[in-house]
Amino acid sequence: EDGVEVIDNNVKENTVTAEKVNSAKKDKKVEIKNELISIITAAVLGVAAFGLELTVFPDAEFGTVGWFVLLGLSLVATVLSGWRTFIKGVKSVFKLEIDETTLLTIAVIAAFALGEFVEAAMVTILFAVGEIVEEKAVSASRSDIAKLAQIRPDNATVLINGKEVVKAAEDVKIGSTIVVKPHERVPLDGVITKGNTTLDTSALTGESVPVDAEAGSEVMSGMINGNSLIEIKTTKKFGDSTAARIIKLVEDAAATKGQSEKLISRFAAVYTPIIILISIVVAIVPPLVGLGSFSTWIYRALVCLVASCPCAIVISVPLSYYSGLGASSKISVLIKGGKYIEALAKADAFVFDKTGTLTTGELSVNKVFAYGNHTSSEIIALAAACERYSSHPIAMAIKNKAEKENLPELSDYSEKAGQGVTAVYNGKALVCGGTKVLSDKQKVNAEKTASVYVIY
Repeated sequence: EDGVEVIDNNVKENTVTAEKVNSAKKDKKVEIKNELISIITAAVLGVAAFGLELTVFPDAEFGTVGWFVLLGLSLVATVLSGWRTFIKGVKSVFKLEIDETTLLTIAVIAAFALGEFVEAAMVTILFAVGEIVEEKAVSASRSDIAKLAQIRPDNATVLINGKEVVKAAEDVKIGSTIVVKPHERVPLDGVITKGNTTLDTSALTGESVPVDAEAGSEVMSGMINGNSLIEIKTTKKFGDSTAARIIKLVEDAAATKGQSEKLISRFAAVYTPIIILISIVVAIVPPLVGLGSFSTWIYRALVCLVASCPCAIVISVPLSYYSGLGASSKISVLIKGGKYIEALAKADAFVFDKTGTLTTGELSVNKVFAYGNHTSSEIIALAAACERYSSHPIAMAIKNKAEKENLPELSDYSEKAGQGVTAVYNGKALVCGGTKVLSDKQKVNAEKTASVYVIY
């Protein structure tokens, strides 16, 4: 009864967590949708203002109908597309952290003060579009990291006084015995204490061929169990398990920036305050030394601010990295961070490892070696008969090769993980397996390139 109660509590907790995650995703989608509607509306108004400025009101002056039309359209477009940026810019000023949002805010205000309404609106719209594209690329990369987290089960089935109790994996202590059912992921690192199986290690190693495991074999979290139930004695805590460490490494690496990104960040941090300081000097010093009126030099200082806004370079460099991350994620390639994109860009040659990287990872029989009076067809038929009930990838390859052969009937069939299959055919022992089924003498004469041997 206690076990059932714990399971029910976990189910409730998982349900609540899932509901929270789904609710957060829905809220995020609504937010993105509203933001897109605002930017699209702003773009339509901005383009309309730009078209009117070129055609209908090319010489609009202060106080005229054209002036008010351009001001109204540009102001609405600017607010719709840039209010979030302006809030960030103002907050940065109060935090004494001058960045590109601060400079953009000042430049837009300056452009409106100069009467360049349309230019201010278009700069704000382009900046907002850049941020939307950047956010989309970043979200794609985050989504792939989130998918990676699926290799780490959150719950584990623990044996307590002979009962199976589902507990949060992070609450399982070292030395506990956990049960991993067929086709489940291993939640914690440990050693098999009971059962024989095959383990799919592709999520950790990239190797598509399952590994045979038995009592005494070490297993790592993130591996997928085969067709047999196994019991594992845990050797590491949840936070120290292999899958958890991999996820942590990827999350940390995703925050690393390339040299170009670091350069731009340093550039923006230094460049923005310098431009603001230069503009202040331009506005104040010349009038004080008698080189003109304050109104003239304030106008020129505002021009300096607008002209020197580094929006293009500040947006383009980080965005190029994010776009690279996003584009690669679409084809299921996870790049750890900006500095790795730089390394890929400079590479002259690539070396690939692991079956499944450039191949399908599906095994097939390439050649059959026959000895004595036995033919290749007879050998493949005997091997397929031995592997008749096995789901191992190598067994599946042998059965596919022998699909046109008439398979003999065997008796006393027995299979042991890692040791091959034994059976009786026509009253004689028949063995099929890897090199472990060979005697020392047989190993000397056996074909070294073969993966499976049939002894009859």
